[in-house]
Amino acid sequence: MRDMPKSIKKRSHQTGGCTQDKSDCARSCHFLEPFFASLAGQAAGFTIRTVNDLHSANTTSAPQSAPPPAITHYENFPVASWLCPPHLRAPIAALYHFARTADDIADEGDFSASQRLERLQRYRHDLNQLGTAAEAGALAHTEWPQVFIPLAVQMQAHQLPRPLMADLLSAFEQDVHMTASQTPYADMAQLLDYCRRSANPVGRLLLHLYGVGNARALIQSDAICTALQLINFWQDLSQDLPRQRHYLTDADIARYGIARSAIKPEASALTPAMQKLLAEMLAHARSLMDQGSPLVHQLPGRAGWELRLVVQGGLRVLDRLQAMQGRNLYQRIKLGKLDVPFMLWRSLLHVNFIKSTASAYSKSAGSYQNTSKPTPASRNADAIHYCFGRAAGPWDNHAPMNPDQYVQDKAASSGSSFYYAFLFLPKDRRAAITAFYAFCREVDDVVDEVTDPGVAATKLAWWKSEVHKAFAGQSTHPVMQALMPHAKTFGIEERHLQAVIEGCQMDLEQTRYLDYAGLQRYCHLVAGVVGEVAARIFGQTDDRTTEYAHTLGQALQMTNIIRDVGEDAMRGRIYLPISELQQFDVKAHEINKREYSNRFTALMRFQAERAHGLYDKALALLPDADRQAQKPGLMMASIYRTLLREIESENFQVLHQRISLTPLRKLWRVWKMQALGRM
Repeated sequence: MRDMPKSIKKRSHQTGGCTQDKSDCARSCHFLEPFFASLAGQAAGFTIRTVNDLHSANTTSAPQSAPPPAITHYENFPVASWLCPPHLRAPIAALYHFARTADDIADEGDFSASQRLERLQRYRHDLNQLGTAAEAGALAHTEWPQVFIPLAVQMQAHQLPRPLMADLLSAFEQDVHMTASQTPYADMAQLLDYCRRSANPVGRLLLHLYGVGNARALIQSDAICTALQLINFWQDLSQDLPRQRHYLTDADIARYGIARSAIKPEASALTPAMQKLLAEMLAHARSLMDQGSPLVHQLPGRAGWELRLVVQGGLRVLDRLQAMQGRNLYQRIKLGKLDVPFMLWRSLLHVNFIKSTASAYSKSAGSYQNTSKPTPASRNADAIHYCFGRAAGPWDNHAPMNPDQYVQDKAASSGSSFYYAFLFLPKDRRAAITAFYAFCREVDDVVDEVTDPGVAATKLAWWKSEVHKAFAGQSTHPVMQALMPHAKTFGIEERHLQAVIEGCQMDLEQTRYLDYAGLQRYCHLVAGVVGEVAARIFGQTDDRTTEYAHTLGQALQMTNIIRDVGEDAMRGRIYLPISELQQFDVKAHEINKREYSNRFTALMRFQAERAHGLYDKALALLPDADRQAQKPGLMMASIYRTLLREIESENFQVLHQRISLTPLRKLWRVWKMQALGRM
C-alpha cells in the first residue's frame, strides 16, 4: 500500500466511511504489508493476482454464500502471486483479510479509541467461535462475513492455529492504546514484545501452511519477521514522528543522552548522538535478518524463492537506510524498479554459493548449545526471549546445529565481497576459509555491535581464552570447533588468531592514529595476518607468498578505510593518521560534520595512491609458482581495486555514503580472473 501513487492510495474505508490516505492513519501491525501479503512476490515484479481472482479460482474451497473478499488496499506486495503454490492461495488470502480487516478496525475511520477496542473485542469473539459448536450462529450474525466465512473453511482444512491470530489482535489492541496515549516504548524488550505479537505470528502461520515446524525454523522465522518490522519502523521515522508515534525507546535515547523533545524529523535534529543511535538500530535489525536468513533453505520450492525475495527486499532497504547515515530521521526512502534486479541477483547468488552445503540444513550431524555468548541482536537478556517468542533464541537453541552449519550461516549472512572469491575453491579449502572468516566476523562484531566498551573488552578476553583452549583441544564455541580440524592441515597457528583479536582490541582502546606507522601496526593485525592465513588455506608452496599476502591484506584494509571514512566517523573513529590530516590541513570536526573541501579531496587522493602502491607491490611479490592457487586473493584484489577506482571517480564522496560495487560487477571481476586469469 505504501509506495503507491497517491492517486490510487486514496479510497473509502469500509470501517469508517471516510476517505483518507492510509499513511495518515496509525500504522498497526506495520509488518503485514511488507511480509504477510508478500508471500506473493511483488519484490520481483511478478504479475499481481487480486484476491477477487483468488476467490474465483478457489470456489470449491469456500462456501457459496461467502462473498469474495474485495481488495480495498494497495499493498507494497501483491497477494498470492504465481510463486505462491495454488493450493495455498485460498488460506493465505483468508489469513491476509483477517489481519487486514483487524488493521482497519484499529486504524480507519473516525472512531474513538474505546470504540475501536470494543469492535476489536467483537472481532476476537467471532474468531473464538470458529471451530466450536457456536460457529454456525457466529457466522450467521458476524459483522464481517467476508472475513470469517472463508477463514472458517481454511481453519478447518489446514488446522490453522488460533493463538497466533489472537496474538495479532493483541498487537492491534496495543496499537490503539499507545496511539491514543502517545506513549513511547520504555525499552527494546517492550518493543520486541510488540513485534513478537505483531510480526512473528505471520511467519509462523505461513510456516504452518508449508508444513515446516521444527524449532530452528521457527526461531529463524521470528528473526526475519521482527527484523522486517523494525526495518519498517526505521524506514518510516519521518512519517511517524509528526504523528507522535515513538518507536525509538526511552532507554535507547537515554543511553545516548538524547531528549525526547529533541527527536524531530528535521536535519537540525540529526546530531552525532542521533546518528549513532540510528546506526545501532539498523545494525540490530540487520543482525536479526542475518540470523533468520538461513530459513530460505528449509522452505520447499516456490516458498523458498518467495522468502529469498522478502529477505533481499529487507536487506536492500537496510542498505539504503545505512547509506543515508541517519537522514532517514527526516527523509523516507523507498525501493524502486532499479532495486529489483539487485534483489533478484542477490537471491540467485546466495543460492549458488550455498548450494553445495544446503543439505546441512536438513541433516545435522550433531547438536550445539551455547549459553556463553549473547547474540549481537540483543542488548539485554530479556530482549532475546521477547524477540523470539515461543521458541528460544538462537543462543538458547534446542534445535540441532552443528559447527559447520553454524559457520556457514554466519558466513552466508554477511554478503561480503569475500564470498565471490570463495566460490571456486575446492570443498575442503572452502570449508576452512569459511570457518576462518566466521571467526574474524565473530570478533569484529564484538567491536562493531557491542555498545559498552567494558562488555566488549570482556567478550574479547573470552575469545582469547577460547582460542587458547581450542589449540589445547578444548574448544567450546562452534566457530572454533569448525576451524580446528583445518588448523593443522593449512598451518593455522594460535598466534594468527590472537593477532586478529589484538587488532580488534585496538579498536576499543584507540580511535585515532598519530602517524602511518601506527596505522600500519593496526592493518598488520586485522588484515595482514588475515591475508597470511588465507594464503595458506588457498595453497602456498613458496615462502615469498607470505609477504605478498600480507601486503595485499594491507591494501584491502586501506581500501576499506577510504570507503568507510564517514561511517567510521559516526562510530567515533578516524583511521586517517593525524599527521596526514595536519599535512593537508583537514580538521577532524570537518570529517565528523561531513564537510567536503579541496583539502579533503587531496588527503583522500593521497590515501588512494598509497593503496594503489600496496596493490602494485603485492602483485609484484607473488611468485609464479603460487599464482594459480592464489586466485581467490587475486579476485579480491580485482574487486577492491575496482572499488577504489570507483571511489576515485566519485571524487571521494565518502563522508555521506558508502560507495560499493553491484553484485554483477563483482561477479564479472571474479569470472574474469577465474576464466581468463586477468584482473
